Amino acid sequence: MPWASPARRWGQSRHYVYAEIEEVINPTVAGYLERAVEHAAEGDAALIVVRLDTPGGFLDSTRDMVTALLESGVPSVVYVAPGGAHAASAGTFITAAANVAVMAPGTNIGAASPVGSGGEELPETIKSKATEDAAALIRDVAEQRGAQRGSAGGDRARGGRLQLAGSRGVGRGGLHRGTTWTTCWSSFTT
Repeated sequence: MPWASPARRWGQSRHYVYAEIEEVINPTVAGYLERAVEHAAEGDAALIVVRLDTPGGFLDSTRDMVTALLESGVPSVVYVAPGGAHAASAGTFITAAANVAVMAPGTNIGAASPVGSGGEELPETIKSKATEDAAALIRDVAEQRGAQRGSAGGDRARGGRLQLAGSRGVGRGGLHRGTTWTTCWSSFTT
């Protein structure tokens, strides 16, 4: 999980923090992102970029990461990449928590449905409660980020499941289809 800072610069003094996550979301990964967000704030970074590829993970760790992104004073971009990557389950929530979500061609997001810590199905009552809790979280994140109805916070997320491919964006407040790194970058510099 490498992360970098002032080494990448544009202009005279503006820089960004880059964090790369390519694993299951767990307390260690959550701490890593929280430290990267803190580093961005303390270093007066203009932006934090998170490159994400995850099959999902623990809901408590996901909440910690979502909170870090939502409460950060530094704008964030979650970039689901490279091609073939996914932001499944917990990754859906983390991506939705960013100010800007970008997906490389050939990536996908979604399939967020609560399961046990070993991936096993949950008993129906617990599954129902966990699904409602997760749906409330994604609706709140979508509302905070201004997502339009029909995107991550809209009707399709009510059942606890949402899937999109990197070639199908949902517009403002949602995923940016076909956005290049330069386009994404320039939205924070203009």
